[in-house]
Amino acid sequence: MQKSSLPVGIKTLLKYYEAGTLDLDNPVQRATSQWNNLQQSLLIHSMLSDFIIPNLYFSKESREGTNYLSVLDGLQRLSTVFSFIKDEWMTHPKTPSVELDGVEYDISLKKFSELDEDVKSAIMGYRFTTYQLESCTNEEIEETFTRLNSGTALSKIQLARPKMGTELAKWAGSLVATDFFQKAINLTVAQLRREDDFLCLMQIMMMLDSKYPNGFAIKTMVSAAECVRFAETIRENYSDEKRSNIEEIVGYLNKAFPLADYKFLRKNNICVIAYVAKFAIEAEFPAEDFGDFVSEFFENGCTEEYNEASGAGNNKLIKVNQRVDSLYTAMCQEYPQYFFFKDGENNEQSEEADSEDEVENADTDLPFPENSEETSEEGMSDETASLDGEISEDSEEDGSEDTEEEIGTEEEDIEEPAEEEGDSEYEEDDGDEEAAEDSSANGVSESGSTDSEEE
Repeated sequence: MQKSSLPVGIKTLLKYYEAGTLDLDNPVQRATSQWNNLQQSLLIHSMLSDFIIPNLYFSKESREGTNYLSVLDGLQRLSTVFSFIKDEWMTHPKTPSVELDGVEYDISLKKFSELDEDVKSAIMGYRFTTYQLESCTNEEIEETFTRLNSGTALSKIQLARPKMGTELAKWAGSLVATDFFQKAINLTVAQLRREDDFLCLMQIMMMLDSKYPNGFAIKTMVSAAECVRFAETIRENYSDEKRSNIEEIVGYLNKAFPLADYKFLRKNNICVIAYVAKFAIEAEFPAEDFGDFVSEFFENGCTEEYNEASGAGNNKLIKVNQRVDSLYTAMCQEYPQYFFFKDGENNEQSEEADSEDEVENADTDLPFPENSEETSEEGMSDETASLDGEISEDSEEDGSEDTEEEIGTEEEDIEEPAEEEGDSEYEEDDGDEEAAEDSSANGVSESGSTDSEEE
């Protein structure tokens, strides 16, 4: 095997590709389109900002007097740049600006053709460092690829994609690509790089699935690890009805939150809001009014019950239940014409609710989704952790929130104080900083008291 190294410009590589002498379909490579929009955008930003970009590796062979290059490592980089130059996608809203020759340029939310001429010239003039391997056997090519990719680590939620199957992962990806997940929610760059937008969708799917007869039984936490376990159960086993329900909720949220970066749409709030949106849809509550209600709810500091269930350990099932109940109850109080008088239901109950306290207690048990075919507590598995206040026996009888079952260990409970780092999959991934972010997202003032602040 012979190896040579040289810099090759984008223009040259694009010319090879268009002439058919640069092959992106090496059998050992993954398929293209593995990167999300943020990853693609940060590559373009890196090219313009002189960040280090990994080398490209090719196998080189001669056929009938013509040299051909086949990509061993760098497929995502090349396909990203080529597709961007062809105006097939625009940069992510959170793409940082770049500085060229002392001038700052905004490159967010732009296709290649919409960039300033200086920026386009810089992209087309970029040179990758390439390694070309000649006289290689197939075994040497396969071993080279394996060694180049042996150190790539995946986040917990990224493990869910292969477990749920290609077709279902593609469907889920199409929902994450909608404006609600791409523009409205407020995730940090680090969270987006870990694909926490995909995590939020999986949490929504998992919470709704738990309400079906024989649905998924959430253990003690609505965590990334639990989403991976959920992904295994729905592989080739996620009905059209369930897909339709999720699509309806995402479409409703797109209408409810049409702008960019709602401060309160952080990841500990998103699954709660989406879950309550299901009931709003069933009550024919207009999406625009739902968006206004949720915005006002958080702008006014939420409720005491909601804030108590935020902060440290916020993805414990019992705390998720509490936030769902608090948001749903507030919605019922604010709009009783939708949630107490629809089709004559609860008329007698609402007539007796002469005080605000009575109204608050009139419907604190969350209704099951209408599509759950006679769903009831009796119709659910004994192991199923209900999202209307029940959790599994092993965590409730223990009498302490500080003891939790570690996800992924079936036979052994690990006791761990809720205040310690690693209490939940959220904090394991993001640390105390995100707990503070999530707390502030609930509308709590700096002087207010939350779990994380008390710590």
